[in-house]
Amino acid sequence: MELKTKVSDASVIEHLDALENETRRADCQTLCRLMQDATGAEAKLWGSNIIGFGSYRSQFGWPEAAFVAAGSIALPF
Repeated sequence: MELKTKVSDASVIEHLDALENETRRADCQTLCRLMQDATGAEAKLWGSNIIGFGSYRSQFGWPEAAFVAAGSIALPF
């Protein structure tokens, strides 16, 4: 099984800076800093609008294993 949502090489900072609504952008930047502090993990973009913090290996009951975001923020666009 291959995951549909994978870690991207895109910049989280650039992604957040692209948010048009100033209040939403500031809130997302604050939340991103809080999540990084809480998890101790660097923020990574998963897919097109999920920011993940850390990952863990999960079996899902199948022989295949996948790495998935341990904590995440889904951004509304």
